[in-house]
Amino acid sequence: MDTTSPNQRCPHCDKKYTRKLSYTRHVILCEVLHQTKREKKCAEEETTDIPTTRQLYNIIQELAIKYQNMEQKMNDMQKWVETKKKKLNIINWLNTNCEPTTLIQNWIQTILVNEQHIEILIEQNMAQTISAILREKLQQNKDGSHKPLYCLTQKENLFYCYNNAEDKWSQFTTEEFIIMLKRIHGKLVKALCEWHDKNVEKINRSDKMQILYNKTMIKLMGANFTQDSQILSKIKNDLYHQIKTDIKNVIEYEFEY
Repeated sequence: MDTTSPNQRCPHCDKKYTRKLSYTRHVILCEVLHQTKREKKCAEEETTDIPTTRQLYNIIQELAIKYQNMEQKMNDMQKWVETKKKKLNIINWLNTNCEPTTLIQNWIQTILVNEQHIEILIEQNMAQTISAILREKLQQNKDGSHKPLYCLTQKENLFYCYNNAEDKWSQFTTEEFIIMLKRIHGKLVKALCEWHDKNVEKINRSDKMQILYNKTMIKLMGANFTQDSQILSKIKNDLYHQIKTDIKNVIEYEFEY
């Protein structure tokens, strides 16, 4: 009767052992002898790639130095952010850094409306016409002086104006914006009357000219400058995109509006 345990039969050469210690030693040696060339090569590569204790110490030391340097940089950056991140009151900043050559009231009075703007009104709508008038006025400022209107990319459709209250900057309210539009509207009415007087003979002789004049007058008389009107919203949006300034290009701040 075979008393050899099945666990003491070599899986590589099928040799049998009665003593466990002899069996274990044999299996270790036999396993090495029966390895394929590829297995031997892989085992050798894996063994040679294992770093020594000294190499592991050097790696850990290098990582510790890098971590310390990174932590120092983060601390320095945090100090810089805390120094730069200050509160800035926009109106105070404007009063200190921007001094226009004219007040908003005078600037509005000098807006010109002429026959060319009536031609725009004939072809387009009221919002497009007033936006064109304001755009032309802004382009006249070629001497580099500050305009009495200011707005920021950081706060959409919020306007500041330089008014006659002690020559200081303040928010340009919706009510003040509407007053500006109504004054431009009045100048358009006057310019259309002058255009009519200039072309009265053509208008009287031509039904087409008469219809054109009537349609243009209806555009003028139908203008509704109220806080929730579309025309107000469109003109404000167009003007904002014309004059907006990114103040972060100048300084780094949190803003107070």
